Amino acid sequence: DNILIGLDDATEKSLNGPRVTNMIVKLVGEKTFPNFLIVLRCIRRWAKRRGIYGNKLGYLGGVNCNILVAFICQLYPKASPSTLLFQFFRRYNDWKWPEPIMLNNIQPNPPDLAPLDH
Repeated sequence: DNILIGLDDATEKSLNGPRVTNMIVKLVGEKTFPNFLIVLRCIRRWAKRRGIYGNKLGYLGGVNCNILVAFICQLYPKASPSTLLFQFFRRYNDWKWPEPIMLNNIQPNPPDLAPLDH
């Protein structure tokens, strides 16, 4: 997050995609990451074919799908892509929405960043 210090809003937003991707690789693990990508492609294709993909339309978009698939990969790090795909639908069918999906612990004020005054 130190890279964000002193950046304007537009630059900060442009870095969010790569930062999220790097964070997901770390949280999922390098050994599980290939399976993560396979399942992610399946979920995106499934959603697109049903017309339920895209933030602009009010549905889940790229980052949202990444987070949902990454969470399943964290729960089942040694599972095959087919098992992960099955667990994706099983878990989220029974999920207690709007309970959040947490990939890591939230740090409201990381020690190396000063709190924002609004």
